[in-house]
Amino acid sequence: MRPSSSFLLILLLAFLTLLSPVCLAQLPPVSSTTSTPIPGAGHDYLNGPAESVNPANGSASIRIPVIMPPSRGITLPFSFAYDSNGANWLLLDNTLTTGTGQWGTISTVASQGGWSNTVPIASAKSQNWTTLPDGAPKPVNCYSLINFQFQDASGNRHNLNLSNYSFVSNPNGACATDTWDWPYYFTGQVATQGGEGPILATIPTNWSSTPTVTVTDGGGTTLVFPGGGNLSRLPTTVTDRSGNTITINTTYGQSTVFSYVDTAWPYRSPGLRLRSEP
Repeated sequence: MRPSSSFLLILLLAFLTLLSPVCLAQLPPVSSTTSTPIPGAGHDYLNGPAESVNPANGSASIRIPVIMPPSRGITLPFSFAYDSNGANWLLLDNTLTTGTGQWGTISTVASQGGWSNTVPIASAKSQNWTTLPDGAPKPVNCYSLINFQFQDASGNRHNLNLSNYSFVSNPNGACATDTWDWPYYFTGQVATQGGEGPILATIPTNWSSTPTVTVTDGGGTTLVFPGGGNLSRLPTTVTDRSGNTITINTTYGQSTVFSYVDTAWPYRSPGLRLRSEP
């Protein structure tokens, strides 16, 4: 009686199983040919660009990460970034009372035309106008700061909802009462404490055309942005909740040069040194 085809197939499979090599149920020894990348270990590894698209409006954002020297305390991330919704956007000219529409582009000490560095930045919009009180011999100059913004170390931007003006100590003066001369966008609101979500921000209660801005994020990291002639500024210090501090030294000019210094090291660490040419 001839064996069935099913029996022959089973016999063949059993024979092949006996001839197969023994398989070890373990990972191979770690070497240069078998190791996988470990973030932050050794020389680390090169990350590829990260791209995000907002399905609501079609805007695209690209982040090209830079390997940062690890510090003994806090280490700030850093990337080169492109945001299409920062290249051209429609705004109202707030120097005019009519609010004329025009196209604008984000241009700070570290960004232009949609491209930027993800160094932390705080900025504000200055306004100035004149008003002539009844019976006054000459016009009165008025000043305000609005639209305080914060860019974090990942390149994300946040409204700080802060504002102040020069006549805060004289609420009955012409700058405060002659509302028909106020520029577009200005509401006369004083807000020396603000923020967005878990981000908290403060400016001094006394008027200053170049106030110090203090920002604390949701993780307890505090960034101090100094006052100065430039309304778009980098922080001088970044301190985490444990007291670890990074000092950012910045030289402003036609090209802005800044460096990160880890103050936890017993010597001056060069950290990251970059030149930004907006």
